[in-house]
Amino acid sequence: MKRTALALTLFLTLFSVTFGVQAVKVAKANPTIYIKPLYCRISIQSPQNRTYNTEPILLNFTVKINREVFDSYPFFYILDGQSSVEVEEIQVIGQKRISNDVPASGNISYAPYTEYSLRGQAVLSSLSDGRHNLTVFMGADWVISNQASVDPLFATVDFSVDTTSLEATSENWSEVTRFTGGGGIITTESFTCDHVEWRIRWEYEPRTENPEDPPGLEVCVYTQEYHSPWFERFSKWGTEETNGTLYVHNKNGTFHLAIICGVPSYTVIIEQDVESIPEFPSWIILPLFLIATFLALAVKKKLFRPISQLQ
Repeated sequence: MKRTALALTLFLTLFSVTFGVQAVKVAKANPTIYIKPLYCRISIQSPQNRTYNTEPILLNFTVKINREVFDSYPFFYILDGQSSVEVEEIQVIGQKRISNDVPASGNISYAPYTEYSLRGQAVLSSLSDGRHNLTVFMGADWVISNQASVDPLFATVDFSVDTTSLEATSENWSEVTRFTGGGGIITTESFTCDHVEWRIRWEYEPRTENPEDPPGLEVCVYTQEYHSPWFERFSKWGTEETNGTLYVHNKNGTFHLAIICGVPSYTVIIEQDVESIPEFPSWIILPLFLIATFLALAVKKKLFRPISQLQ
């Protein structure tokens, strides 16, 4: 009888262990399926935590989000604690399907979902010199109320503006126009330089994403004829230069720029020397001298006529 009870006990123990092991294997092989919690990861590319010598500044940020709620809940920014401003320019720049999202614990799994990549841009204008704070966030009330259960829904950055170093180095230099933007290829509106000495001052924000790709800025200057070849150009690709000046000599008129940009933001400023005047070509000096000589002889002859001709 004792042997039977002992054998039964051993059998039940072995069965329990085997069943438990199999249950764990089944649980691991078939984890519980959950819906991926909302995440909204905002990354600010521009401005960055540094001092800017130009304003306005282009706000440029990217977002990775796993819901299509961005159609219903816009993004906003707050500058220096002022009222929030809606970011009107939001673009979907990519999406990918994720079907193997398993947390480190391994006992659950998320149902397949789509991750969207967004880009937002806005112009930060009328910035005073000094320190500034900027916050970008997603404007969803229901998300903010459940903020503890999701990834951060905002990003913040501190930066400074000091335009005193941007002022023209001479009182003769006067700003004509400026262009700001980020990424892509554009043709600017035309502008007119009435004086023959002018310059292009430029500055761009280095790229933080994919730093292995060489950043750069290229600007070509054209006359008013849009099919004419460029006559001035600078190209800065894969260098550490983030600002500089291109001088244009003895050429006035109406122009436009072609800007090729591979960085988050740039500023291009056109200035002219208001005291510059056209240089006379050397070949015109002799004709002008001869004309002046003939005029002087004619005036002299008229003033000093003989007395007989005066009577």
